[in-house]
Amino acid sequence: MVCRSLTGSAILAAALAASPPAWAQQKAKPAQAGIEGTWGGTVRQLGGPPKPYAMTMTLTKDGGVTDYPELKCQGKLTRIGASGGYTFYTETITKGGLSQGGQCINGSIAILPTAGKLAWGWLGTDAGEAIVAGSTLARK
Repeated sequence: MVCRSLTGSAILAAALAASPPAWAQQKAKPAQAGIEGTWGGTVRQLGGPPKPYAMTMTLTKDGGVTDYPELKCQGKLTRIGASGGYTFYTETITKGGLSQGGQCINGSIAILPTAGKLAWGWLGTDAGEAIVAGSTLARK
């Protein structure tokens, strides 16, 4: 989830338009051991708000939920696959989405466990522009 009024690179937008890779089209396997639970951190958005914003993510074996309190948005995560240590999710905004009068949009999330934390990346598009955000999340 990221604020709507932001732009990113055209290369990323083109990558999003491509077909999902074969691993993402297969039935999702259970999440990696050790990533289930609640994680939190501060999101920095490329070309986005000048100030980073807080987020919390709770992961289960098949998905999870996200919360962006400062943006008044929440989302549902659906696990779509894993490869090379990364786990991939789609995020559907359930509160604070554009259709609800908010500023948040759906996107995809990739996470990678590293040194007891999670490297977290978000990617989506709005009006044909790629939007990118990232964080390092700590267990709560």
